[in-house]
Parts: sequence; structure tokens; C-alpha cells
Amino acid sequence: MRPRQRRSRKSYIYASYPDRIYKGKLPPLVHAIVVAEVVVDGAGGVKHINMIRVPTHAPDVTASVQKMIHAASPLPAPSRMGGATFTEIWLVDKSGRFQLDALTEGQR
Repeated sequence: MRPRQRRSRKSYIYASYPDRIYKGKLPPLVHAIVVAEVVVDGAGGVKHINMIRVPTHAPDVTASVQKMIHAASPLPAPSRMGGATFTEIWLVDKSGRFQLDALTEGQR
């Protein structure tokens, strides 16, 4: 039996929304940047999302990011810690496709 491979939160989000990922380098100016602080319980369930930075010109993007985070729940569980808080930066194109800052392919 092979050992179970742990998946990071970031790669889990990408696997949850493969059709929403922006492939390649982002344009020089992205449409919106959302910074979300996410609190998860020991089972990986999303308990709370604190929006640290939101695009005032695109409130639909903020709602979309929140919806995607909740829909991807449960996230990989921080079971040994009993829960965790993490911050993620979402770079969103006008098309609605995104890259997470930690996994971005950069900008043109």
C-alpha cells in the first residue's frame, strides 16, 4: 500500500477549480487582487473568512473568491494542530480566472 500523499491548500484549490485557473503569465495589470485570511478547523472545514483586501471596483470578485473557498471545503486538514489560520492572495483576471500568489506564473 502506498503512503497517502499530502496535498497543500494551494494545490487543493487549483485541483478544485481547474477550469478557473489562469494558464501562463498574467497580464501586466490584473483585474482584482483579493487577500483572504481563512480559519479552518481540525477537519479542514472553513470556519471563517476575513477579507483583508478587497477590490472596491469589483465586489463580484470578492463574493466569487469567498464562494470558491467555502465550496472547496473541507480543505486539507491541519489535524495535528486542531485548526489553523492562513492567508492567501488571489490574483484575478477580467475573465474571472485566477492564480494564487504562491503559485503564480508571474506577469507579462
